[in-house]
Amino acid sequence: MSSITNVGGFLTFPNKPYIFASNNGSADVAAGNQLTNFTSQFSNGITHSSGTFTVPIAGLYQIHYGAIAQATGTSGAFGIALRINDTQVSRIAYGS
Repeated sequence: MSSITNVGGFLTFPNKPYIFASNNGSADVAAGNQLTNFTSQFSNGITHSSGTFTVPIAGLYQIHYGAIAQATGTSGAFGIALRINDTQVSRIAYGS
């Protein structure tokens, strides 16, 4: 990917990376595990493998996540976290 450039007074933009991925149906995820079964519906430049999404260039990305979740077990709690390079940067959802 390249940067935005000015060519003869016109701005040219690099290919804009994007991905639309969906879960392959229902998932039963144990505490501490990550969702890994995604299918890429369409994408440009962003890849995914084993629940990890890789972007081709550094930048600001919009991430949208939607889920219907039901906790099981004695605690009745669930959570979803956004991680960058294995470091949690945000708790997206938490319920009990």
